[in-house]
Amino acid sequence: MREGLCTLLFVPADDARKVNKALESGADAVILDLEDAIAPQAKDNARRLVREILDARIEGGPAMIVRINAPDKRWGVSDLEVLSGAALDAIMVPKATPRMLGLLPLTCPPVIGLVETAEGVEEVPGVAADPRVVRLMLGSADLAADVGSELRTDELDLLYPRSRVAMASAAAGIEGPIDVVHLDITDDDGLVAASGRSRSLGFTAKACIHPRQLGPVKDAFTPGEDDIVHALAVVEAYEQAQINGHGVATVGTKLVDLPVLRRAQRTLTISGISARPLTKENL
Repeated sequence: MREGLCTLLFVPADDARKVNKALESGADAVILDLEDAIAPQAKDNARRLVREILDARIEGGPAMIVRINAPDKRWGVSDLEVLSGAALDAIMVPKATPRMLGLLPLTCPPVIGLVETAEGVEEVPGVAADPRVVRLMLGSADLAADVGSELRTDELDLLYPRSRVAMASAAAGIEGPIDVVHLDITDDDGLVAASGRSRSLGFTAKACIHPRQLGPVKDAFTPGEDDIVHALAVVEAYEQAQINGHGVATVGTKLVDLPVLRRAQRTLTISGISARPLTKENL
């Protein structure tokens, strides 16, 4: 699965109209949901529709991810059978734990582990270390139900699980995780604030449940011009210090050492300019 996916839009997999709108929404990725959004009696039809969509897929569109049902349930087994050989970028595994991942076929597509239980949060290093896992996502609603916690507007309830998921991703060397969905689709201010909180902890994307959320999320996770200018200045200062035989530099009044350099390089990578010569003409 390609890196840098910032906006990921959930859509019920049994609604062809909504799926088509999601594919045209401008989201970096569309998550075809076979799990919570689908009633038991509609799951067979949803699977057929998902396979038809994937078989008709053309290049140049959003990444295609399918959230399957838990692989320890018959629905999850059926999902995997229908998706075998399909043109998708990843499967999202709900209630991810090392035990749950152990039930997947060894040759399954790349996996996004959806961490949404107390067990999953506590065992998240093992989830992140699975070689099939390319990214983690945190889920809030199921986690709150499992723990008995309150979904607070200030999201203090998410500080510990967010931190665990972000640390596990970094330790495993996989891409930064995907944040929880914001359940109020009209609360733009709350969405931006939530995105800022998760970004500050190391998250690099947020899942969305409505196309109107895509713009605020994209803005929240994309470095601004000031961020890029500062990152370029850090790289330039550090490179010049190295030429002069020094291990540190300064930008303004702030010290620049190797960890600061790595953060600046990450900013440029997210901005899509790190592969080119690091000059201000790249802006």
